[in-house]
Amino acid sequence: MDAAPRQADSLARRAFIATWAVLLAVALALCAWFGAFILLLTFAGILFAIFLRAPAEWLNRTLKIPVGLAVVLVVLGMLAALGAAAWLMAPSLEGQIEKVRVEIPKSIEHARDQVKNTWIGRLLRNGFPPIQWDSMLGQAAGILSSAVGVLVGFTIFVFVGVFVAINPEVYRDGLTRLVPRDRRDRVKEILVELGGRLRRWLFGRLIGMAFIGLAVTVGLWILKAPLALSLGLIAALCSFIPNLGPLLGAAPGVLLAMTQGGTQVALVVGLYVLVEALDNNIVTPLIEQKAVHLPPALTIIAQVVAGFFFGVLGLFLATPLTACAVLLVRRLYVEDVLGERLA
Repeated sequence: MDAAPRQADSLARRAFIATWAVLLAVALALCAWFGAFILLLTFAGILFAIFLRAPAEWLNRTLKIPVGLAVVLVVLGMLAALGAAAWLMAPSLEGQIEKVRVEIPKSIEHARDQVKNTWIGRLLRNGFPPIQWDSMLGQAAGILSSAVGVLVGFTIFVFVGVFVAINPEVYRDGLTRLVPRDRRDRVKEILVELGGRLRRWLFGRLIGMAFIGLAVTVGLWILKAPLALSLGLIAALCSFIPNLGPLLGAAPGVLLAMTQGGTQVALVVGLYVLVEALDNNIVTPLIEQKAVHLPPALTIIAQVVAGFFFGVLGLFLATPLTACAVLLVRRLYVEDVLGERLA
């Protein structure tokens, strides 16, 4: 006689639990969406911690000092090096960057005028609306002028990097305790592997950036191109982004070369192609032999999606985030669930 009420009570309880589960999932999704910028900054801080940890471990082995003190010394050394570089190069670099800001719009307008005089330009005569540079620069300045946002982002980036670098075991052990006991050794093994892969990838990118920046600067100086130092710096920073980065880094140099004639354009394009070929075929393979290798199409899709949703920060972090996701899928799903062993 009590079967029907008990069944109705059980059904109501399940509906209640399912409703709260859906509401919790929606709340977590909203928190993840609105907190995505914080999560990206946290991941950037972890990359910074990996960068700090390598020289700190070397100091620990060499000088026999605690790792925490070694991390502090590395940070102080970086600040001193950046200060010295700013004192030596800032006046020249600031002037060159200002010239780039002024000259790039002029070069684009010059290129538009040249294209408009061709048959393609005449065919698309109405497809070249005037570019409102003042409006675009004003919008960019408004985005970048949020002092509070910049301060918060920089604080999260630096503090996460320093504290994780000082004692990464605390955070790794904390994550492993969130899983059942019989899975903790496996999770810890995967986290250690992730850290090693990210370290190799990061240092490979940094060395590649240094090579590209130096090679582009020297090459443009030999070609007597204007603003060689600032264009080399732009190329180095953009090369942190695989695949799309070299194109973004080469665009300012090519645009400025357009004002100097077709021969100069060909020489500058050839320089960028040569430097990128050397980096892809010699420098990067020698450094990243055991790093996570991603299919180019997957990398580009990840960069486009991350850049669309999360802007410049997402574009810069898309590749290491995708590398982490691919490794986790391989280890936790393909190997542990499907039972297939991968190298």
